[in-house]
Amino acid sequence: MNTSRNQLWRKQVISLIIAVALVVFTAGNLLAGTISDQAMQAKITDQLQNEGLLKNNNINISVNDQLVTLTGSVASLSERKMVRDAVNSVDKNLMLEDDLTIADRKISDSQIAEEIQQAIQGNTFYSMYDWITASVVDGVATLKGYAHEPYLMQPFIHQAEKTPGVKKVVNDVKVLPASIFDDEIRHQAADAVYEDPSFEPYAYDSDVPIHFIVNNGTVWLMGTVTSQIDKIRAENLVMMHSEAMGIKNELKVASGGATS
Repeated sequence: MNTSRNQLWRKQVISLIIAVALVVFTAGNLLAGTISDQAMQAKITDQLQNEGLLKNNNINISVNDQLVTLTGSVASLSERKMVRDAVNSVDKNLMLEDDLTIADRKISDSQIAEEIQQAIQGNTFYSMYDWITASVVDGVATLKGYAHEPYLMQPFIHQAEKTPGVKKVVNDVKVLPASIFDDEIRHQAADAVYEDPSFEPYAYDSDVPIHFIVNNGTVWLMGTVTSQIDKIRAENLVMMHSEAMGIKNELKVASGGATS
């Protein structure tokens, strides 16, 4: 009887020793995988420097018990996102408090809007079938117009986010409904205008001066021409050589262009 009790006691003691050893081993691993706040701050600083995000020494980093706080300023919304991504790349388990601001620029809102406009027009995805305008008020950029494909939205928004001085982007761009009929009219209208000999100079313009926005069979002619005659001629060509159910001619005559 005593022998059985001794055996049971020994088993319990061994089980207890194993349990304690496991706890010590696990705690040791956890401690080994945890670095000090100061060391974590150094790692984050190195990462930001390696990605060229601390070139102006305008970002302050503090770490307190796995909470990273970012203060200071960056040039753009896009750069702000890059900083957050860089911190997360150091350790995905870090908590992040982003108090970064967008630095002001010594230029007007209208100049910033012009930079956004030029950037969008220069985007590879921007075509004669899209029409986007940008306006800026107190650093808030608003995009309006039409995109003929849903996937185009993000590249256009990204161009605004990359522009220094933009603190927020409001997207009011409408995506035109998918329609085989409208697609055919787009191509018909563009061919009618750009293949006409009188519009040959426009066809070689890298800025694509005349745009064709088609919605439910109606064509909006957007952009700029050099004369009132060209404005009327473009409308007539679309009317004669496409299946457009209606035409809204919103082409503008360039300053100094002929009006008759």
